[in-house]
Amino acid sequence: MEEAVKEVSQLAEEVKRQALSAEVYRGGKIAVVRRVAAAPEVALLKMAAEVIYDVGTRLAECKWEDGFYRLSCLGQRAKELKVGMVAETLFGNEVDDLKNKLSNKEPHEPTLICELINKKDDTETECKPCAINRRILIAHASLNKTTTEVVKRQGELYVRLRKECLGEIERNL
Repeated sequence: MEEAVKEVSQLAEEVKRQALSAEVYRGGKIAVVRRVAAAPEVALLKMAAEVIYDVGTRLAECKWEDGFYRLSCLGQRAKELKVGMVAETLFGNEVDDLKNKLSNKEPHEPTLICELINKKDDTETECKPCAINRRILIAHASLNKTTTEVVKRQGELYVRLRKECLGEIERNL
């Protein structure tokens, strides 16, 4: 996350430098304020960097180890970040559903969710790692049971996306 923020900030600084060295003229997309020229794109890049940094900082508070995040913390952060009612509802429902379904499970080692909660009457009889259906991936707020690993430590659930699935997840989002 820090690398993305750094890269966006560097790009914003480069755009700003280019804008400052540009010939000043009236009109177009250059605004002149107190002898400083700035393109609107600089402001957008700067805001994007700040949003990425804020989200990264808040999520870092949920991070545990080896890519795992505390599930209850992620649910709380979704509410705090005001990601929008639909996204917050989807993610919140998914977090609550996983907590309920996994409450009596004790995965001491990283385990795919589908290995813990697949039902015998479920249409998905096999637990195929990284098997992704775009609709299901979105409906489950990216906490798809074939891509998400879970572990329990001291009564707390921790989740992470399986590293081998990241490319497939990215292609489907």
